[in-house]
Amino acid sequence: MSLIYEPLSKETLLDVIDLAHLTWADDFKTKDSPEESYLSSIEPEKYQELWDRKNFRTLEYFTIKNEGGDVIGIAGLSTKKAETENIVWLEWYAVHPLHRGKGYGREILQWVISKVKQKKFKILRLYTSDHIDEVTAQILYDKLGFKETRREKEGDNTWTTIYKELILS
Repeated sequence: MSLIYEPLSKETLLDVIDLAHLTWADDFKTKDSPEESYLSSIEPEKYQELWDRKNFRTLEYFTIKNEGGDVIGIAGLSTKKAETENIVWLEWYAVHPLHRGKGYGREILQWVISKVKQKKFKILRLYTSDHIDEVTAQILYDKLGFKETRREKEGDNTWTTIYKELILS
């Protein structure tokens, strides 16, 4: 596998939004959609309300392409003003459904972990859920050493949000 990692750009934005719709259709009905997060990483000045609400210090996304140039994944990293500078969050990470089961998810997440270590962060956090569509991701997170830190039932959701973190050495 040879994947190409590049910063999210206006040129790849539509492909990434399409991927997000395939992955998180229900989240587009909420106030915190992946599309808004992607747009705010490219044009933060237009999305100050989101940055304030999410308490972002930094936000960046990476588009992942295969050798043919197809967008097969997305991964983001953010830091929060209310947390120490040692902590970074994985944001809206996904692999295109047509490319799942081929090891890309693991490769992308290992690339993210390597990037986070290069930037000298000590803790990589993420949140996911116990939704049936996220079972495979849960297995991957566990295999890579992420540990659950808490669970929260939010509103009338039928699933529970699960928070995990990886202590980096």
